[in-house]
Amino acid sequence: MIGKKKSKAAVRGKVAVVYTRVSTKEQAETNQSLETQLERCRAYAQRHGYEVAGEFGGTYESAKNDERKEFKVMLDFVRKSKLKVGYIIVYSHDRFSRSGSGAIGIVDELSKMGIAVVAVTQPMDTMTASGKLQQGIQFLFSQFDNDQRREKCVAGMEAKVRKGYVVGKAPMGYDQLKVNGEQVIKPNRQGKLIRLAFQLKAEQGLSNTDIIKRLKAQGLTLYNQTLTKIFRNPFYCGLITHGLLEEGEVIVGRHEPLISRDVFLRVNGLQAQNAHGYTQVKEDEALPLRHHIKCGSCQKPLTGYEMKKKGIHYYKCNTKGCCLNRNAGKMHELYQDLLKEFQIDPLLLPQVQEMMGQVFKKRARTMSRRKSV
Repeated sequence: MIGKKKSKAAVRGKVAVVYTRVSTKEQAETNQSLETQLERCRAYAQRHGYEVAGEFGGTYESAKNDERKEFKVMLDFVRKSKLKVGYIIVYSHDRFSRSGSGAIGIVDELSKMGIAVVAVTQPMDTMTASGKLQQGIQFLFSQFDNDQRREKCVAGMEAKVRKGYVVGKAPMGYDQLKVNGEQVIKPNRQGKLIRLAFQLKAEQGLSNTDIIKRLKAQGLTLYNQTLTKIFRNPFYCGLITHGLLEEGEVIVGRHEPLISRDVFLRVNGLQAQNAHGYTQVKEDEALPLRHHIKCGSCQKPLTGYEMKKKGIHYYKCNTKGCCLNRNAGKMHELYQDLLKEFQIDPLLLPQVQEMMGQVFKKRARTMSRRKSV
């Protein structure tokens, strides 16, 4: 709230509050600046003989939702004030809200209390059905405009990513600069130490714990989880992945890689091994449910073994004190019975196939549009 004037109680309809806002600092320099909005709203109140009981907002708040701090302060004031506020004066309806149906709901609630939202640059009689309709359309158009901007923004971000630019913040180890208006991503001192971490893992096979100790001695403190994420990030070998791209799609970045792709692949090959030092056993066709099903007593994953003399396989629990031991053949039968409960009714297959076909066609069209950007 940028100001509040004390006033005696008045009849509802002659007391008003002013709400102003801008979404960005850039708007402060346009004809919708906070000063311009405030002047126009004050003049509107004066022309109509309204007593201004408070002036709210006066700051940068996005209106895509109605959880704005100053907006909520203003609403609380008009709902609880003993001055019986009759009007909320705004420069235009999109200054009040851009949440579409959300804004319509708030205005409807206020209307039941005898409070009207009036826009200086979009005058309309909201006491009539026609006026309410026009106001509602204004709010919906504001939301539509927001949605269009968001779509354009997402499309622009995707286009940048596909050209190899970083959208958002560059990962640890890089400085993000602008040189002659062009994005420049350069390795910094942390980047040199991250390069060392990759080299220690690829060339010497050191554990993450040992690597973290060496980096800390040189001034870079990392946790094991952070180092693991670094090792898995292809950005360090010159490639970019992003949520705007298709799953598994990578783009060659414009930034300087810290390591070669060969080093990156070697490191991730080592990372795939068990962190505790043992290698993972390959799948056993005779025991496909090993580590998938759990013990009913201690909830630990079951392992398995073969009784070689009889050629029979068993699932067992390795928890100390737990004696669970089950014949693999019988377990497989039980599991197959369980899977039958999740089968699709043959009568529904045509509908499922049609729905899946529509989904695949839609995804194909989306991918085609993205590739044409």
